[in-house]
Amino acid sequence: YPVDRPFIQFRAGLTHFPDHTPRPRQARSLRIWSGNAAAFGEYARPREIRVVFFKQQVVDHDREYRLADPPVFWKTLRFTLADRPGQQEFSLAELEPAPPSKGFPHEIQTVWVRLEALSAYPGTRFRDQLSLSEIEIVWASDAD
Repeated sequence: YPVDRPFIQFRAGLTHFPDHTPRPRQARSLRIWSGNAAAFGEYARPREIRVVFFKQQVVDHDREYRLADPPVFWKTLRFTLADRPGQQEFSLAELEPAPPSKGFPHEIQTVWVRLEALSAYPGTRFRDQLSLSEIEIVWASDAD
């Protein structure tokens, strides 16, 4: 992946809800609050973004749950943001649901997200400083 464009990378959570038999979770949407809330137009804001998803297997190491192997590519999605303050929401329906689990940590993975700004709306004062206020992954049960 190119490193010459702005990006942010974060852990989005686990593919399953904790339970005696873990239940799969489905990512429903991506919410983004673009720009600086106090000075929206002064900073550059992302226009087109690429969102890259990775999964990393959780392993049981003597009752300590670890991430032993590196993350593995899952899917790439692209979205175009409007140049306005406030929340914008994008569907993640293209992400396949997690398979059933026989018990923790079987089939349970950590989901990582890399959000890359491919283009931007220029800021009036800070043309080369890109601003995002908030990013959130909404899981189906979080919204229901």
